[in-house]
Amino acid sequence: MSVFFSPIPPPDDLYLAELWHLLENERFEEAVSLAESACENPNAAIEFFHGLSWAYGELGYYSEAERVARIAVGFGENHWSARHALTTALLHQGRFLAALDSLGFYRTPVQLYVTRAQVEKMGGYTNDLRITLDDALEKSVPPAIQLYLAYLHGALAEEISEWPDPRYSFEEAHRFGGYIDIWERDASRHSESPYGIHLNKHIQAIRQLLSEGF
Repeated sequence: MSVFFSPIPPPDDLYLAELWHLLENERFEEAVSLAESACENPNAAIEFFHGLSWAYGELGYYSEAERVARIAVGFGENHWSARHALTTALLHQGRFLAALDSLGFYRTPVQLYVTRAQVEKMGGYTNDLRITLDDALEKSVPPAIQLYLAYLHGALAEEISEWPDPRYSFEEAHRFGGYIDIWERDASRHSESPYGIHLNKHIQAIRQLLSEGF
């Protein structure tokens, strides 16, 4: 999952703020250099560790991303952002059940919905996905996340007979279709991973949906 969706506001710490800036602008190699230097201090803020994990993951260093995320979890087992980083590292590797277990019951902040939905869709956990999407589309989330969640909500109609009319979901997907490039960049970075393979299929389905109209 793209770290573009980091739900943490820019920190007051200048170095952390710079790390967030690099991550949000997909300058991952620079982010790694900054975070690695900070993490040499074992007393560094936990955000440097999960930021480093995200940067490693987006560069395809999945085992390193998992290793650093586990360090972050060790510093703060109940820290949602450390759990988020570990979930993302596992998701990229296609270890969907482990990713779901890592995420636990976290559903806030709202940006976590897309991580949870991806894990549940890619892992085939339809009943869990149903609950997530039923709740998620009532929230206000960034446009690119709204696009993905709307597509998934509509796609569930093919699997669940009593699922609501997907028309609203399709309308939302068309409304936010211009943000698909974010997901395409994400898929390109992870093209050889289990995550990237699944994500490319979803992107193709979204593209097909956007070409059809009503």
